[in-house]
Amino acid sequence: MKAGGLNPLSPLDVDDAPKRVHVVSLGCAKALVDTEVMLAQLERRGYSPTNDEEAELYLINTCGFLEEALAETFGEIERLVELKAAHPGSRLAVVGCASEALKGGIAERFPQVDLVAGTGALARIGELVDRMERRRKAEPLLDFPPPGGAYDGNPDPLPERVALTLPHIAYLKLAEGCDLGCTFCAIPALRGPQRSRPVEHLIAEAVSLVEEGVRELILVAQETTAYGRDLYGEPSLVRLLTELCLQLPEDDVWVRLLYPNPARVDAELLGCFANLPQLVPYLDFPFQHADGAVLRSMGRPGDAQTLSSVVALARETVPGLVLRGTALVGFPAEDGAAFDRLVRFVEETGFDHLGVFTYSARPGTRAADELGDPISREIKELRAEALHDLQEAVSLARHDGLVGTQDDVLVDAVAARGAVARSRRFCPDVDGVVEVSLPEGHGWLPGDFRRVAYTAAGPYDLFAEPLNEGKGFKPLVSS
Repeated sequence: MKAGGLNPLSPLDVDDAPKRVHVVSLGCAKALVDTEVMLAQLERRGYSPTNDEEAELYLINTCGFLEEALAETFGEIERLVELKAAHPGSRLAVVGCASEALKGGIAERFPQVDLVAGTGALARIGELVDRMERRRKAEPLLDFPPPGGAYDGNPDPLPERVALTLPHIAYLKLAEGCDLGCTFCAIPALRGPQRSRPVEHLIAEAVSLVEEGVRELILVAQETTAYGRDLYGEPSLVRLLTELCLQLPEDDVWVRLLYPNPARVDAELLGCFANLPQLVPYLDFPFQHADGAVLRSMGRPGDAQTLSSVVALARETVPGLVLRGTALVGFPAEDGAAFDRLVRFVEETGFDHLGVFTYSARPGTRAADELGDPISREIKELRAEALHDLQEAVSLARHDGLVGTQDDVLVDAVAARGAVARSRRFCPDVDGVVEVSLPEGHGWLPGDFRRVAYTAAGPYDLFAEPLNEGKGFKPLVSS
């Protein structure tokens, strides 16, 4: 899949010999979009993505947002260093958020690396790879311009992408960076201030993706509800959603919105969920905590009462709303009483899905500098486990209530006697799936919309059987 290309760039002069790039993209969906844009730059230089472990270039887009993510990054770099050693003449490039955070520390820890580049270099990774290939010096090439992303300063205002998702799913990045200033978050340092992409560019990219077969567009940014404030003088997410959906088919496309700020979820935005048929009734709600003192220490507004009011308004406004929450436990200001308030909020709210993360102090953040990391890992993990157990019971009860009902699903994968699909209530990669039992010769294809009846439930997944498609649930014609 190639998205964008309003002003397509011609291929560069490359050697006739094919070259392969083995890519690893870690972290969030926003970073995955950057990786897709970087791969398009490399493809123009004669590189073809490969899953094989033998390649001429190894590229890793790193994540360093949490301690666990940094550990995963180091483990993957070690693996790629071994692959590079096993294939003489190959090169290894390390880019992204962990590179931005550690800068020369990556090269010091892994001297076998050929290129280390920060987030501000992602828009010109192709040029850097060219320079790396021409170098004969033993030390790695280092490049750390001001923080950014793959869309910043890209020569094409709508860069091409090489899809790393399923062909019928694509992420649409609305903006880069963040101005929110949460005390625990390193994103402003790693990615810079918020820079929104113009509405017309986003609509053009979305229309291009849908024309190429994408059936689910997932809108992402560090804070989607702040979209457009830097560009238009005021938050413009409602404008974007309205104008975007006017350009998309009503029946055959889902638009899913992630990463809003709960404090900025208002009646106008909720009206979009209620009135735009493409926008799935799925509210991502990264509230982080429910204790007012902890939230203030995090640099976030509100308390349990204000958060509950937003949830009540959302459920009143949007029929069939699915609510996904995100909580952060073990923050330095979280004592036992604060954690109990968080548990009560989760109990009373009844989220459909809940992601739970444990706090890790990131160097350079206000929380790490001023508050440290006084809560033990053991206590953090016990608190996270308690929330997981609570949410598992709630999710199972909600899923049990769906058994016997009908729903439409988007098919992700098929086999001879079954399919893996998702309803509107399941976001790719973070929620569950719908496992569908099928007869032989079923004819289902990935990217189809189909109608099912739920037959059984688990805490994370649902199980279903197919129904004859009614009006509005026809399978799509595959190109």
